[in-house]
Amino acid sequence: MTVYSAFRESIYDCDKAHKEYTGRSFLEETGLFVTDAPKSSLLAKNINWPANTITFFQIALFDLFVFLGVKPDAIIGHSIGETAVLYASGAMPRDVSALSYHVY
Repeated sequence: MTVYSAFRESIYDCDKAHKEYTGRSFLEETGLFVTDAPKSSLLAKNINWPANTITFFQIALFDLFVFLGVKPDAIIGHSIGETAVLYASGAMPRDVSALSYHVY
């Protein structure tokens, strides 16, 4: 998050889409990538990542790979991972894919 701007900006873009849709920041709610996150944050209280956090991480990881010049020959996903595949395959824009976990 601190080293690669492509990953960081992707996470921030997903958070922006989430905030526009829900009125809340998932970064603030979960404490993901937040320095000194409050002990009341979701990830501080539970080791299980919420579905949207997993989706955002997968989308940002794909953006990082593209930034590094890694281009996949094939993309697969299972369950919530299918939402990141929608973005990675070019079938949906990032902001729509980032919010598609709401259908699960």
